[in-house]
Amino acid sequence: MDFTIKKRDPFSHKGDYGRVCVIGGSKGMCGSVYLASMAALRTGSGLVYTIVPESISDILQIKSVENIILPLKCENDKLSEESLSQIFDYLHNKDSVAIGCGMGKDNLNFEIIRQITQNFKGHILIDADGLNSIKDFSKLEFEDYNVAITPHPLEFSRLSGLDVEYINNNRQKVAREFSLKHKCVVVLKGHETIVSKADEIYVNKTGNPGMATAGSGDCLSGIIAGLFYGRTVFEACKLGVYIHGLAGDFAKQNLGEDSIIASDIIKYLPNAINACKEK
Repeated sequence: MDFTIKKRDPFSHKGDYGRVCVIGGSKGMCGSVYLASMAALRTGSGLVYTIVPESISDILQIKSVENIILPLKCENDKLSEESLSQIFDYLHNKDSVAIGCGMGKDNLNFEIIRQITQNFKGHILIDADGLNSIKDFSKLEFEDYNVAITPHPLEFSRLSGLDVEYINNNRQKVAREFSLKHKCVVVLKGHETIVSKADEIYVNKTGNPGMATAGSGDCLSGIIAGLFYGRTVFEACKLGVYIHGLAGDFAKQNLGEDSIIASDIIKYLPNAINACKEK
């Protein structure tokens, strides 16, 4: 597969590289949306909007420089009903959404995801607590494989009802069948991550065990979201898992497997992207 990334037009501007929204975060889980947002920026997004509960928005405002923080109304540290309309105001004129990183178990999570997948016309990625909030996947309707899900085996077990051991022994089969049934792109994480769009299967060969660290999946979500603009969901997912693993391999070369943390993956994204850059 060709993973060449084209050179940028010297006359382009930030609006030419996509407007990404990262929705998530909760008390104690600010790092998840921050990592995803920074990964999207490092992957080339022109503008990244981090949409979080107002209970943590001040923390993100202090921590963030390049990404834009958009707060959601809360009541008793939980999202209020008003936050749903706020989200759609924020999504106006945006190109893609990554939702789920650090969302926690808010009662509104599923309804937010349902309405976004039903009404938002751009590319969508659902990860982490976003996936854990979906108790009945059949209540979500996708069209034209415009949604990607990025579960690890335990999350995939909850979504599919399949045993984790069976999933691990039949990774391509279960990813393909789920993708066909629900018309979504499945990124089944783990050793040799599987990306499936129905009968089209990609098996990733980059990456190493040092990437088994908290926040690594949040980085992957941001990388894929950052690659959505100008690509299909399937293309972005394949390139995203490849670059994610390659950045981890560069980190391994310099730090060793045992010392890699998630922010190191972001640190070495430029190396990975440059290795794929059009000569």
